[in-house]
Amino acid sequence: MCGICGYFGIKRVLEVLGYEEIKNLSLSIEHRGRDATGIYCNSVNKIYKAPLRPKTFFEYSEQFTEFIDAIENSDAVICHNRLSTSGSPEINRNNQPFQLCDYVFAHNGVYWFDYSEYHRKITNKTKIERIADNTIDNDSYELFKILFNKNLEINEKTIVSAIENDYSLLSYAFSVYDSKNDVLYLSRDDEKPLYYLTDSKTTLIYCSESEYLKKLKKKIDLDLKLYQVKDYELIKVEKIYNKIYIDKYKIAVEYNYRYNYKYYSKTEKHKNSNRKQSDIYYQYYYNDFEYYYK
Repeated sequence: MCGICGYFGIKRVLEVLGYEEIKNLSLSIEHRGRDATGIYCNSVNKIYKAPLRPKTFFEYSEQFTEFIDAIENSDAVICHNRLSTSGSPEINRNNQPFQLCDYVFAHNGVYWFDYSEYHRKITNKTKIERIADNTIDNDSYELFKILFNKNLEINEKTIVSAIENDYSLLSYAFSVYDSKNDVLYLSRDDEKPLYYLTDSKTTLIYCSESEYLKKLKKKIDLDLKLYQVKDYELIKVEKIYNKIYIDKYKIAVEYNYRYNYKYYSKTEKHKNSNRKQSDIYYQYYYNDFEYYYK
């Protein structure tokens, strides 16, 4: 379990969403991930991340004016609170968000991919393998890579296609930001939560949980409405002439259940409510959250 949150919209309107609001939005879901914290700010096209719990991360980062200014001046921010399931969070490149080409990615969930099948797919996209950081040890980064097409682009078609092909190996809620075209994508499966607050004109704020969004709704003087991203839905948010436009796409999945790839065949029904994680195939580490500060 991780937490993702962020905002996207028209800059002059988002000035009411200052540093403190973004900080509190991330802190509101700190319990979802304390192994590492990361924030992408489009005003500087930069990711700030460290193997620190959100509270400590913000306390440390507030020493630097650059960090606060980057958030205050951004009209697209992506935050991630990590609970690690693969790859040591002490190696900072394993932490999210990830940035590749013109895209930024933050994911809550797991990708139970089969290595031989996965590398067969990626071999057909050799361009992405050439530029990707293959020292990153994180299943979310592998999911990020399959969202690209052969032209090193991510769009609604590539996302829908990738999820439809591998949905049985995924649990997910994610955000993708296209910094070149200034477009945000949000999507979730039928398990991982993802909510958003929007007036459908100027701003969209999203989060893995809805509690702080409800507080922002009362605080911000805009006609904001709270929604949950629907099961297997992709939301595309883009800016055109100082207004945001929201399009929605349905991701077609054949079944409403998943499989543990190693222990269940695709002909055997395996309900989500009874799903078990294999200690051999993919091990979760629920430790006592010991933090190492550098």
